[in-house]
Amino acid sequence: MPDFTPLTGGCLCNAVRYTLTAPIRRVVNCHCTRCRRISGAAFQTVFLAHTGTFKLDSGADELTAFGVSPQTKKHFCRICGSAIYSKLERLPNHVLLPIGSLDDPNAVAPEINIHCENMLPWVLDIMALINFPRSAEEG
Repeated sequence: MPDFTPLTGGCLCNAVRYTLTAPIRRVVNCHCTRCRRISGAAFQTVFLAHTGTFKLDSGADELTAFGVSPQTKKHFCRICGSAIYSKLERLPNHVLLPIGSLDDPNAVAPEINIHCENMLPWVLDIMALINFPRSAEEG
């Protein structure tokens, strides 16, 4: 079995920190309307981790929850608003985490796109846009 380096992550203000002690299950780009609203972006990249491998290292008391739907609760830092994880009723032994909460988001990559019927039409052409290494003002 290959070695696994634990993954760490947390919120923007670092009040909430977590560690993943085993490989994650799946990384997806979700294009559903709810994920767009939650993330404020064209889609949200999230991954599944087993609850037994997800450990809150600090800031549990800084987490608050919002019922995104009757079956889903999003847990986020009440100080900076960063999403940390969601719990889905249909996946009771897993947490869903946004890739942006990882300290090293390069450690994982999306495998699939889901809810593509809601994908914004320009997403497929995103690499055809002019790209800058930093902000457009510096280009």
